[in-house]
Amino acid sequence: MSANGSVHDRVRTLRKYLGLTQEEFGKRINIKSRAHISALESGARNVTDRIANDICRVYGVNKKWLLEGEGEMRSNAETALISDVLSSLGEIDPLDMETVRLYLLLGEEHRKAFRLLVKDIAESERHE
Repeated sequence: MSANGSVHDRVRTLRKYLGLTQEEFGKRINIKSRAHISALESGARNVTDRIANDICRVYGVNKKWLLEGEGEMRSNAETALISDVLSSLGEIDPLDMETVRLYLLLGEEHRKAFRLLVKDIAESERHE
């Protein structure tokens, strides 16, 4: 992922990479206003230490990448943890790993919906 541009560009790049709206992205880092995220992305508002720390913690981002554009975007620790957990279950397809990673990024409402969908599918498999 490109590290060119400013911290504001990298916030936008990360949000788009995650496939989140400005509202969804902000909600998870305790910013309730879509306009606030828009202002962060445009450079009209500064990325404070608290915001940077929340982005890195919630989205598994390398802080040096976020603030300075150096290194990899995603934290290797997050990838290693997901890999270790899934590997303990047996051989895991890379798409399955990506599905779990994306699930962990979902808000609680979407997680509930996803769990219900998976439960319904599993129950229909048992009845076939």
